[in-house]
Amino acid sequence: MLQNVCSGFATLEKRLYQLVIARLDGDRIGDVLYRDHILDLAKKGIAGFMLRGGARDELQSFIGSLQSLAERPLFIASYAERGIGEQIRETTRFPSPMAFAAAMDVNDPRDLHLLSETFTAIAAEAADCGINMPLIRVGYGSHSSCIPASGPGTALPSPGETRWFSSELAATLRDSGFLALSEGPGNSVPDGMTVVAYDGALSAGLCDSVREPGVAVYMEAGVDILLGPEDPDAVVDELARALLEGRITEERIAFSLARVDVLKSMIGSVGEMKADYPRNERLSRLIAGKAVTLVKGKGRFFPVRDSDNIPLVYAGDTSYFRTSPLRFYVKQASHVGKPLPTHERPVMYLIFTDEPFRGASNTGEEEMESVVRLMRGTTPSVVVSFGSPYVLNRFKEAAVLIAAYDASAEAQDAVFRCITGEMDFQGRLPVTLDMPDKPGR
Repeated sequence: MLQNVCSGFATLEKRLYQLVIARLDGDRIGDVLYRDHILDLAKKGIAGFMLRGGARDELQSFIGSLQSLAERPLFIASYAERGIGEQIRETTRFPSPMAFAAAMDVNDPRDLHLLSETFTAIAAEAADCGINMPLIRVGYGSHSSCIPASGPGTALPSPGETRWFSSELAATLRDSGFLALSEGPGNSVPDGMTVVAYDGALSAGLCDSVREPGVAVYMEAGVDILLGPEDPDAVVDELARALLEGRITEERIAFSLARVDVLKSMIGSVGEMKADYPRNERLSRLIAGKAVTLVKGKGRFFPVRDSDNIPLVYAGDTSYFRTSPLRFYVKQASHVGKPLPTHERPVMYLIFTDEPFRGASNTGEEEMESVVRLMRGTTPSVVVSFGSPYVLNRFKEAAVLIAAYDASAEAQDAVFRCITGEMDFQGRLPVTLDMPDKPGR
């Protein structure tokens, strides 16, 4: 029975808090009220925290305080398929799995060694920041469920290979002692809630709000931990009501608590790893450079000798361009909504999405059409996708198409070094695009 599970917890409430991983906004821990709220959750018995944002040094100290305050070890979760730099400042933001797929030849021992170094670096930074539950998105955007069952020396299919790189990262993290969760499509419970599976033993639901009768439905559907609800106190109140009203059985709660208890006992097994942040930054730049793919064209366009005279027109998520290193390499740069006169010179169009698997999700249809119209008045044109390579399908008429798979400063700098001849285009297209002679890898 429930009362016999997890001895040492005096109240039903504390048991139910063990089924919730709350959000932790690292950028708000300097706020006294918010900090006290998070500390209070730790005292109540919360299972752990889903980390987003914040600076490395501050979080290291705060997470240490949370762990010392909690009666049982806390899960500290964070998305990590691009390294924890995707969430935490002063850490390394690595390229996306799709960029890895474009950059790496798994039949080349040198690339396999580089891959191992990079995954180990991601693990070391996670450990350094107190993260013990990395979350890895696996499979988004893949058009095939085919993942090689044998080792990394196996020739990979296209485009399922992108999933393989994510899966390999998750496996490396687990081998290092982390409770790495792999999140993939195809597993869901009512109300569109995504399920994350951990070796068949843990299912963690992603829910952004509490709605009647949502929480009870999720739990009865097999979810063991509710990950990242907006109001964890409201979730616990709803679980308690559902239990008292018979909408959740005591046996179901006890079963989930037993699973959580097993995982809690595994926390702390992460080995000693030293994070070398300067070296990791170099690794990130190296992979970003190897990933840049010349999808179409070249001829007389590259290398560009006079980069000052390349007009840039950018579209999409312009926040990436505000701090872009490209701004320092050219004299003319303008948004697609207010393009500068080009006088029939070749123009480079930059499309920022930073969503490798989801098409032009951050690029409005109107902006896309504006780019197409401008291209028709400019011959020739170069289009660069910083994020999703699928957006290049819209610009088949361009003389040159380049895929960079990320909107990071490292990816932008790598593209410029490629077009100026400082380095070669080395990437291979890891997906299938809807254009002649470009079937993907």
